Amino acid sequence: MSNVSPTLAVLFHRLGPYHFARLRAAGRLLPIVAIESSGVDKTYAWDKVSGADHFERVTLFDSADAQNLPAAEVASRVGSALDKVHPAVVAVPGWADSAALGALRWCAQHQVPAIMMSESTAWDKSRAWWKEWVKSRVVRLCAAALAGGRPHADYLLDLGMPRERIFLGYDAVDNDYFEEKAETLKTEMLKVESRNKYGLPEKYFLASARFVAAKNLPR
Repeated sequence: MSNVSPTLAVLFHRLGPYHFARLRAAGRLLPIVAIESSGVDKTYAWDKVSGADHFERVTLFDSADAQNLPAAEVASRVGSALDKVHPAVVAVPGWADSAALGALRWCAQHQVPAIMMSESTAWDKSRAWWKEWVKSRVVRLCAAALAGGRPHADYLLDLGMPRERIFLGYDAVDNDYFEEKAETLKTEMLKVESRNKYGLPEKYFLASARFVAAKNLPR
């Protein structure tokens, strides 16, 4: 396929701070186009992360949540975006999102390898056998997988992805960012000022998570 560019296309529902950090780091190593399906959503509701650093960025629905739109419309928009980029490889976020499924269909039609990115485990929720069968068919469309950790890799293995094609490292943080911020809190005075600013007691738990019921934050 002589018209294929050496680009990796990475799909996400909506780019947040940690997506941005991952893409920026990876973009220093190879050409990347980040395709976000939505410019807004209610699940994450974080402030919009603008721009791009070491990667190109395409937003399919700038003022809408793609999860609330017809799947055919989302798949068509994804296909058009991939037609323009024509990447060598496409990384898709899981198997449930209509944009991810649309990208997988595009990959199958154009014989472009797909990478499955997954943070799911077998024990996340109760599993129905027929759903697992469908899911395994989707996973087998991919050439490789990038998992968050060993439990996630084991689940991909159960779904039919060969062990030698599963790689770890999907979950990553920007260590330089946190190291820099930690330096500003080294003195006790700054710690007290920070606690007072946010109304925190001397001892407290810090949780970094979405404010959704599944995280059980009140407990």
